[in-house]
Amino acid sequence: MFTFKLAPFALLAAVLPAQIQTTTIAASDATMVRLQAPDQNYASNQYLYAAGANSTDGTRRILLNFDLTSLGGHAIRSAKLRVHCNVGTKQVHVHRATSAWEQSTATWNNQPSFDAQVEAVTTAFPSRWKEFDVTTLVRSWVDGQYPNEGVVLRHVSEATHTYQVSIYSVGADRPQLVVESSTFEYGASCGFPVTLSGSPAPGSTFRFEAPTPGAQFVQGYAAMLLGATQESLDLFPLGLPGCALLTSTNVAVEMAYDLPSATFHFEMAAPTDPSMSGVTWYWQGLHYDLLTQQFGTSQGFGTVFGE
Repeated sequence: MFTFKLAPFALLAAVLPAQIQTTTIAASDATMVRLQAPDQNYASNQYLYAAGANSTDGTRRILLNFDLTSLGGHAIRSAKLRVHCNVGTKQVHVHRATSAWEQSTATWNNQPSFDAQVEAVTTAFPSRWKEFDVTTLVRSWVDGQYPNEGVVLRHVSEATHTYQVSIYSVGADRPQLVVESSTFEYGASCGFPVTLSGSPAPGSTFRFEAPTPGAQFVQGYAAMLLGATQESLDLFPLGLPGCALLTSTNVAVEMAYDLPSATFHFEMAAPTDPSMSGVTWYWQGLHYDLLTQQFGTSQGFGTVFGE
């Protein structure tokens, strides 16, 4: 049996302060593509257009990308795509690009494919900066859920409309991404000093202990099982700024509600599938204290089964 011990919630005051920072990233790539000039590259244009088919110069789309290297390992709290509008008052839709492209070579004929789902919407207004909320999209890039191929901006009525929207693409007016993030490590203990003894193995039992009654959760994922990818679950809404749980697309969650007793604990058996030998599994506990109505987490950890 392997035991986690959670210290009293009075220690919540010792939670590390949120290391929150705001990062402004100018577009690394910004261009447009035009249906009526399918082999033309517009990388040197000062103005980029998202326009309907019946506008003066026909259908156009804006392509943007941003270098997110500096955000590696961050928990993303918010992300705004900002563009400085030149002309137009119509809605513009943001789509996630799903294939690679380059500013210097992009044309209508080789433009990237994109997800049909609209990630964000805003209405342009001349001579003003406008924002798109792309928090979910940027988080999916940073956490590795999707490769970062940038975005495609399309006119709301691309197939028929006579109107167009243009944005600036150079200098201080270049499109930018403004991201608020935290550098707190995913899986770090928040509020509780946690100890773990033993080395987990298939069929072993994990035991979480807390000094007060509450709800306890434990979850894990296999890094190489079923194509799982590491993602973060930001605990800011739970009153734990700067903290993020380990989780994944195939997360397995167990939950127990403790009743008042001498000890408050929760046990969970590790999987026994022999095919999991050599697979890395990660585990972490979350505890909700019924008396103080506060949250805390155990330290997340990983182990390779069979080693």
